[in-house]
Amino acid sequence: MKKYGVLLLGDLQIAMVVFQMSVMLNRLDIKHTINISANNGVNEAPRYRIMVRGPERVEEFINKVGFHNPVQITRYLVWKKFGFCPPKIGIEKRKLILNGKLDPKYFYRS
Repeated sequence: MKKYGVLLLGDLQIAMVVFQMSVMLNRLDIKHTINISANNGVNEAPRYRIMVRGPERVEEFINKVGFHNPVQITRYLVWKKFGFCPPKIGIEKRKLILNGKLDPKYFYRS
């Protein structure tokens, strides 16, 4: 990619997608925030994030938008059932948790 000042052309496209998604979420009346973190290095691009925070807002997002990715669906279902989802576990372990064959607290042993 060619450099144009500080932004790479690809970074500009990513920023545009994030802001377009924000417009769509606003139209759906889903409260969210956009976070742009500064680059830490010379060749590192800024990071753009859209965040929907809080149980009520997450539920609203799920009901209006939803997920098609099984990884995200299982994370959501574990969180919904237990109030938390252990980080850094695979989809198979989340399926075991949902089927009652694995306790999610197992991942928080001291």
